[in-house]
Amino acid sequence: MDADAKQPLLNSPITDADHVSSACSTPGYNTISASGPQLCHSPPTYHTLSSSSNIQSPDDTEPEGRAEGETRVYRRRWYVLMVYSLLSATQGGVWNSWGPIAVTAEDAFGWTDATIDLLSNWGPIAFLVSGIVFSWMMDVKGLRMSCVITGFLVAAGTGLRCITFNTPAVTWLTHVGQFLNGLGGPVAMAAPPILSAVWFPPEERTTATAIGTVLNYLGVAASFVMGPLLVPYQAYVPSTNSTNTSSFHMSSDLSFSKHNSSMILGSKAENATERIHKEKNGIALYMYIEGGWSAAIFLMLLLYFPSKPPLPPCPSAAIPRENFVQGLKHLLT
Repeated sequence: MDADAKQPLLNSPITDADHVSSACSTPGYNTISASGPQLCHSPPTYHTLSSSSNIQSPDDTEPEGRAEGETRVYRRRWYVLMVYSLLSATQGGVWNSWGPIAVTAEDAFGWTDATIDLLSNWGPIAFLVSGIVFSWMMDVKGLRMSCVITGFLVAAGTGLRCITFNTPAVTWLTHVGQFLNGLGGPVAMAAPPILSAVWFPPEERTTATAIGTVLNYLGVAASFVMGPLLVPYQAYVPSTNSTNTSSFHMSSDLSFSKHNSSMILGSKAENATERIHKEKNGIALYMYIEGGWSAAIFLMLLLYFPSKPPLPPCPSAAIPRENFVQGLKHLLT
């Protein structure tokens, strides 16, 4: 038998290269050779995210492997309708804030009937300014962007009215606030058909459209209750330069105005400064409540208000819309 064959396997010569080679074949292990420690690290592997990758929320992506023409009705559609309806009602209520408390506001800030009328007229004036812009935005950019911007305009408008209640600053801030609120009118009044078509099946679209439309008018109606309820009416004697020139006195303490068909009780003994202070406090409370409520609606829109569901509620909801510019040309010609 050869001498080499009699040597035990443990005494077989192994070179350092063999150690390094065998160690490197198994990443993450260290090998010690006779000549010294050899540390072998496997290089880490990094996965890069290309710039073309899109990270989207679950509501903005379609389920993988969906069949063509697949539809689904989501329960969250009622939440989306509720948030929009609250936005619409708030915009309508803010627009009509001053009409129901006109007499008190005129006495507190020295306004006239013309001032109250202009505050209400800012709604339709601003509607004409933003109508085309929001029509394009709802059709091209979707409901989320349109409603979030509208919520911001309403919240900003009501916030400006809360800054001060001293004249003449309160007059200017109130005018700007009413104009900003009016800019959101197109979305508050015209979005219900779009929302119902995107989120609801055909058998529920009439109901959804009716709810979204009626809530705007309910907001206006609520202002006739909230305004007089929060702003205390302080009886006073109208000044001789009042715009209600058709007033005539029924007695020394009772006057009737044909212009506004309201009964005004006079009390000459009442301190004018104290009366105006109470009126301003009531108006301030009213403005603070509307401002806080508008900010809450804006926050709800920011947190969750998708433009459309992941899957359409019916095949007709998935049909692409006509180009906005082409549709506008067809409408005008």
